[in-house]
Amino acid sequence: VWPMNDTDFPTIDPENPTQLTQGELDVIESLVASFQQSERLQRQIRFIYAKGSIYKVENGKYIVVSEEAEIIRKVFNDYVNGKGLLTIAKALNAMGVRTHRGNKIENRTVEYWLNNPLYIGKTRWNPDGKLSRNYMAETAIITDGPHEPIINIETWDKAQEKMQEQK
Repeated sequence: VWPMNDTDFPTIDPENPTQLTQGELDVIESLVASFQQSERLQRQIRFIYAKGSIYKVENGKYIVVSEEAEIIRKVFNDYVNGKGLLTIAKALNAMGVRTHRGNKIENRTVEYWLNNPLYIGKTRWNPDGKLSRNYMAETAIITDGPHEPIINIETWDKAQEKMQEQK
């Protein structure tokens, strides 16, 4: 931890420190608009929904594939109830579960699922490119998605807490 040399933040109102300035609100609004209107992002989302996901498209609407959603729910429940990433991966492999590319489940696959806000009805995009394993990169933009969540926010928050504790 580094000591702060200065505690004067001119953009922060001491009476209401969580209120954003108009300039900050404009930047956020611009980022969200570019995220929602990005053709590159829209292509990526269409690809994910077309080539395999826990969602399928019917009549232009995203529908949950219940069998795959149950696997994701099991992963989250097992994790928040104390099972580790490798234990979960081994159990899924024993059940015959495979990735959409036909590969065995690895602990990093489980980690990716646990960090994917898609499952709480969000869409995550990084204008700088892939997120790699830095799931919450500063440049990542997370916004409401066009699909129904399959994980409730309480379970998501518990999983995120546990992930942070284990780092």
